[in-house]
Amino acid sequence: MKSIIAISMLLLAQAAYSCPEGQVCSGQVVIPDNYTRGFAEVIAINTSTDVITVKGNLSRDFHRYPMSQLALTEGCLDRICVDNKVIPDSYTKGYADVKAINYHSNRFVVKGNFSNEYHRYRSDKMAKTRGCLRGICVGDKVFPDSYSRGYAEVRAINHDSRKYVVKGNLSDKYHRYEKRELALMEACHDYSDDERHGRHRRGGRP
Repeated sequence: MKSIIAISMLLLAQAAYSCPEGQVCSGQVVIPDNYTRGFAEVIAINTSTDVITVKGNLSRDFHRYPMSQLALTEGCLDRICVDNKVIPDSYTKGYADVKAINYHSNRFVVKGNFSNEYHRYRSDKMAKTRGCLRGICVGDKVFPDSYSRGYAEVRAINHDSRKYVVKGNLSDKYHRYEKRELALMEACHDYSDDERHGRHRRGGRP
């Protein structure tokens, strides 16, 4: 019984101390802006100067940073969350995992599946690997207007540039297109009123 009470009190204490989203608290895991790999734990916070003391997992020493230079390893920004998979605009293949978010610079820390180091991007420079835009969704098969053979699959969507990241079945690289440049493999086209009337006149049907 005593152990149950002790566990309950610990859980209540943790809930009361839960760190608000977008803020840095003692014990949190962060990624400083100058890190290319690894992470750091917040050891202490000087509330007078807003300087935060951290200890990296690859370092024996403490280092100090202003909050604006720390990315948090939890949370979401612009509907992109930590642990989401994205495809940065500079990628021609592969993908990246979102590892942390710097809420001051509005930059995401990502690590590509072909890289050992972090890179940082704003949300408008990344495409999401799920979702839909203007009737075309990730996973849809399409025919780009420039194709003379084969087909492509939508791998991601950049909602800021409104471009679709596609990979052709005969290509090992990504290409990016606007909606007007893509034909859907599974779609229906309804005749407009003018087309209907024109067809009626030409066909002579009642």
